Amino acid sequence: MSGPFMRQIVFRNRTTRVVDSHPQFWDSVSAGAWEPTTFDVFDRYITPDTVYFDIGSWIGPTALYAASLAKRVICVDADPVAISILRQNLDLRSEEHTSELQSH
Repeated sequence: MSGPFMRQIVFRNRTTRVVDSHPQFWDSVSAGAWEPTTFDVFDRYITPDTVYFDIGSWIGPTALYAASLAKRVICVDADPVAISILRQNLDLRSEEHTSELQSH
C-alpha cells in the first residue's frame, strides 16, 4: 500500500489495523478521547444479530468498532477520498476478522 502507512490501534480492548492517514485522530480514538459516549451506545445496543448502517462513515472509526460487535456493517459516504481510505481500512480489517463489511 503506498501513501500513509498502516498502524495497529487498540480501543475498548479491541485491536484493528488502519491506514494512518490521520495519525492525531487515531491517537485520540486509541486514547478513548473521541466520542466515548458513541461507543458506550454501541456497546449497549449492538448485538451479534445487528445490521449496522453507518451513514457518513468517513474513514471508518465507528464502522470498524461496530464490525467487532455486529453481524453486518454497511458504510455510506459521499466523499471519494474518505471512501478510498475507508475501503483500505475495511480491507485491512477483513484480513483479521470475518464479519461482513461493505462500503458504498
